[in-house]
Amino acid sequence: MTQPQGPQPDPQSNQQPNMGSNPNMGTPPPQIMYVEKPKRPWYQRPGCLIPLILVILVVLGMASCTAMMGKTVSEVDKSLNQEKTVVYRVGGDAQDIRVTYTAGSSQSASDSGVTSGWEKEVKVKGIFGAYMSVTSGVNDSGTVSCQILVDGQVVAENSASGQFASASCNADISDISKK
Repeated sequence: MTQPQGPQPDPQSNQQPNMGSNPNMGTPPPQIMYVEKPKRPWYQRPGCLIPLILVILVVLGMASCTAMMGKTVSEVDKSLNQEKTVVYRVGGDAQDIRVTYTAGSSQSASDSGVTSGWEKEVKVKGIFGAYMSVTSGVNDSGTVSCQILVDGQVVAENSASGQFASASCNADISDISKK
């Protein structure tokens, strides 16, 4: 039997033999420890913060626009279903007056041979405009005037005088809704 060459471990000391000057043998290589940083939640990562804020702002903006549109739609619906009383009045001292007026929903009507004090009441529903025209007759050189009232408030008035004098009153939707 042949004996191995080189130093042998001492069975009683539990020590490894000295390998001499060979650096590759004897001491174990140094251990490199990798410590993993704990992962941040996705919303705390640097690249996610700005897009997250933008998404939140967009959602809030859309919610506020929806709320405003809902209010506007509600107001328009209320205006469309609300009934108003429109009164057309004729004044002045002329004796032969021709009146033309709107009777709601863009329908027009006219009356001839009316005198001062003539009045017509029309009930309208929805969004509308009101128009009235008064004209004195051929043999009349007096004064004519028109007046439009909506729910008791004067929204338009005008007057003219002389032969074939004509006065017109016009109240658009914005005038009527302000009063």
